Amino acid sequence: ALAVISCVLAIVGPTMALVRPLAGCVVNTTMPGRLPLSLIPRHYDLHLRLPLADSADVGFTGETHILVSVAIPTTCAIFHAAPAVAIESVIAKATDGATMSAIDTTYDASTMMVTAQFERELVDSQELIITYSAEIRADGSGLFRCVNEYEPLEMAAKRLDGLDSTTDAPRTEPRLPGRPHHAGAVDTLPLPSERAFSRGNLTATLSNSSSQRLAEPQRATPQMFATQFERSDARAMFPCLDEPALKATFAAVIEAASPADQYTVLFNTPLVSEAYDGTYVSATFESTIMPMSTYLVALAVGHFDHVEQTSESGTLFRVYAPRGYAAWGALALKVGVDIVEYFERTYRFSFTWINKKLDQISVPGRDLNAMENLGLCTYSPGFLLCDPDNCPLRDQLEIVLTVTHEISHQWFGDLITAPWWTSLYLNEGFARYLQYTATDFLYPEWDIYTTMEESPLGEVSFYQYAYLGAMKADFLGTANPIVIPDALPATTSGRIFYDKGASVNRMVAEYMGLGNWESGLADEINEHAYGSPGVADMLAALGTVAPEVPARLGPWLTTAGFPVVLVGLDSATGVLNLTQAPISPTVWSQPDPLWWLPVRVIATLDGATEDFTIDLTEKTVLHTLPRPGAWTVRVDPELMTHSIAVYTDALWRTVAADYIASMPANTRFVTLWTTYFLARTAWVPLRIFEQIIAAAGSVMASPAEPLPIAALSAQDLWVNIQSYLALLTGLTDVTYNQFIASLGNAISATVKRVGPTGGDAGASALRAPALAWGVFAGVTDAVVPALAMFRESPAEVPADLQEAAYAAAAQQGARSDVDALLALVSSLPASTQRTRAAAALGALPTIALCEEALTALGAGTSAWAAAVQTMLRRNRSCRSTAWAAAIAHAAASWNTGCSETSSILARLQAAASSASDLTAIEGLLAGAGASTCVSATQRAVLLHTTAANIRAAEAASR
Repeated sequence: ALAVISCVLAIVGPTMALVRPLAGCVVNTTMPGRLPLSLIPRHYDLHLRLPLADSADVGFTGETHILVSVAIPTTCAIFHAAPAVAIESVIAKATDGATMSAIDTTYDASTMMVTAQFERELVDSQELIITYSAEIRADGSGLFRCVNEYEPLEMAAKRLDGLDSTTDAPRTEPRLPGRPHHAGAVDTLPLPSERAFSRGNLTATLSNSSSQRLAEPQRATPQMFATQFERSDARAMFPCLDEPALKATFAAVIEAASPADQYTVLFNTPLVSEAYDGTYVSATFESTIMPMSTYLVALAVGHFDHVEQTSESGTLFRVYAPRGYAAWGALALKVGVDIVEYFERTYRFSFTWINKKLDQISVPGRDLNAMENLGLCTYSPGFLLCDPDNCPLRDQLEIVLTVTHEISHQWFGDLITAPWWTSLYLNEGFARYLQYTATDFLYPEWDIYTTMEESPLGEVSFYQYAYLGAMKADFLGTANPIVIPDALPATTSGRIFYDKGASVNRMVAEYMGLGNWESGLADEINEHAYGSPGVADMLAALGTVAPEVPARLGPWLTTAGFPVVLVGLDSATGVLNLTQAPISPTVWSQPDPLWWLPVRVIATLDGATEDFTIDLTEKTVLHTLPRPGAWTVRVDPELMTHSIAVYTDALWRTVAADYIASMPANTRFVTLWTTYFLARTAWVPLRIFEQIIAAAGSVMASPAEPLPIAALSAQDLWVNIQSYLALLTGLTDVTYNQFIASLGNAISATVKRVGPTGGDAGASALRAPALAWGVFAGVTDAVVPALAMFRESPAEVPADLQEAAYAAAAQQGARSDVDALLALVSSLPASTQRTRAAAALGALPTIALCEEALTALGAGTSAWAAAVQTMLRRNRSCRSTAWAAAIAHAAASWNTGCSETSSILARLQAAASSASDLTAIEGLLAGAGASTCVSATQRAVLLHTTAANIRAAEAASR
């Protein structure tokens, strides 16, 4: 107990003030909202009595026994409980058996803390016995009820990109068809039925399933119970000390009302015994081997089938699915067994020292892909299950990446746990990177880091998902650093501690060598097993292998944004100049930060090649090449550092030429995005962005470029162009029109390549953005077929071509076409099609038409909002009209609904590009009723971010 107390006190630190304002009741005054460390939990016994899953009953009862060590004598016990948890009694039982009931309990709704006051001090060890009743939720959090059925991946998944950080609307790229990513690759991964669990001492069984049931799935009951506790919903199922560093062991007795065809009851640990009395199943579960955080507790109750397998080390693996779908868990089972064995070897820590079993279960109805609960991982169905006879390559990849991510958490997150949510990077930044190293280990033929060529895997490859995802969230410098120094702010971006954390981890691992990096982490795991080591502990462990790493990695974790590397070459002397600077002007307002970058440089001249690495630890490093001359220089060509190279004009021309001639697909795609980031933050002028767009257009039009990859490039570049143009209000009309003309030149050949109809799915995927982009730029080969489609039957335009057809009617059509478009919006029910048609009205060419359309659509309607957004983003003529309308409506809407005004604010913030725009938003936030919807902190954050956008826009316009 003393060791546990010392460990927890060390984690939280000595600065916490503990005082007793209530006759000896120890509370935390230094960190409001946090528990005092007077009581340290050691073990929980959970007793739950649940109603029938397949019923409407929402209430349940429970009794929680918490064995605590009293680190500081206190007359109160403070613990967490959600508002719907009704505390009936709190009893403290001493080691000699003496009991003492709480004389009073109070509840603080703001912190969800219960204070149970006792007559005498609690000392030594105590068992807190808390009886209560609570409610079963239906929103996918806490203990909740959901439909127990399979749902396809596309129904369950949030898009991997979520909201594109450069826009305020979900991205809508079509899912591309599965196809080999290189010659000789197969379209389906060999599933366990084909690779047959090849190790001789492993067994695989199907439980309660058959081929007949697989063909015609059946469900005895459509309902189930499941849990989702991260970050703070364990307190909704049982009273607890609900902070991640307060780890304890857990055991449980779960009584669940059950039909005669009795439910399966699952918990984090193996089942000890089970009895059924005709009404209730009573299941008793072992105590966990190791202490764990409360948010990792899990249970599930319902009718399930499963597949199972026992590993060489004796761990039982099972995948649970709705009845009839057991065989659909075969891939996840195979991956689970194999990757646990890989992690055991890599980190020198057997899973049998963590838990005796590892269950994975399908749980619909949550806004999450998966959760790493100790020994009972939960997944949205499409991320765990797939038909073994028809499992597309993309679905296989999603399952493998998700399973490896959650299982890596059994070491990074469960075994060692981030001490507080501000350092969640220690859990998620490592799990994100390890899901790629693990997938690459299992299926190297996928080339999961860099794959792009003719493959739908590119969308979730490391570069396209983690690397670019982090930069999208961070390039304006307004996001949080990877490790948050103080209380968790409202603006925290998960893409930072997940994806930027993973990208930085990869940079360090590549520098150290993956094996050395893993060895350092293995040392950390074995030294701090079962504890909550902090960032300093992780750095120290890596430092035992590479002593220079802690000092070099530290600034990456505590500094927002990331660097650009300015590349200069004096051809007269052959001196190469590399200078680093923050990408964002927002970061410039802080002391000039320095990052460490292990930069690879490839320089070529007259057939000679110099390939070397520079450790960029200072502001500027000079390197002399073997001789003077006009060297072609590429910095970080394999994208190993989390930075972007900024070249001189002459070197940019070689980059554009290389783009056409020789860049790998993944590098080319990343270059599209990184050049956009540089244009948005004014590191490159408009003409450089034009050059890259022109190069991209040439590649997309080339028959040698696979259509799916051309489609990915066109879709993302189209998003970038719209976002960029929304901010360039300072451009002269001449410059703006020249840029639009260059867009037309860049896309015209691609429009001709795909034509208005026909071709395979890849051609269809490319046609949609090509026509939309072409219509916007006035390309005749795009406008003519798009307008013809609209005039033939406005309501029957194919969904993927509606953006182009409706924009052609608004932007290039006659008055009769505009009237037809207005009539279409009026006649359609609320739908994606109606939103597309309304958005197209935002492209009308004159102020008079724009005003007429906004009046007809009705201020505040979803159709009006869609049109306003288009005007703000890409209608130079009507931007001022849309801005004024949005400000006026938002000001009038504070008292009618916060969500509507907040949505308008998000659009205004994304489009703000001048000091007058900032003044208008400041005025809006100062208006009557604003404080009821926007807190002072949120207001400060919004204005800070808007100002950063504006500074970048003004610089880019210049």
